[in-house]
Amino acid sequence: MKKLLYIFIGLLFISSSISQTSAVDTKDAIFKEIALTTTQVEKDYSKKYTETLDLYFNKIRYYKEVNKLKDLENKLEPIIEKYNKKTYLNSTQKKEFNLIKNIYYRSKILSLYYVK
Repeated sequence: MKKLLYIFIGLLFISSSISQTSAVDTKDAIFKEIALTTTQVEKDYSKKYTETLDLYFNKIRYYKEVNKLKDLENKLEPIIEKYNKKTYLNSTQKKEFNLIKNIYYRSKILSLYYVK
């Protein structure tokens, strides 16, 4: 029964996050997406992934590597579009999509507001 509830909540989360992906344009909405996807990545993989991503993006922020952020965003946008076009994602694809969205939104927030 618990697994069924978790699956249902996961499906609701995925369906709502997919519909909101293209509409994210404010700082608060981006931070919300980062928080949601970070939690999901920790649940799907481990906390080690988020710690590694934190270190990577802190390094980019410290050295103000805007070009790396732009390249990363340009590579991730077509992948996100590909996942958004799919009507069904299996569990492995959901995990990958959450990780990709987390990386994308982290790079987006840095490039828009912190690294200039």
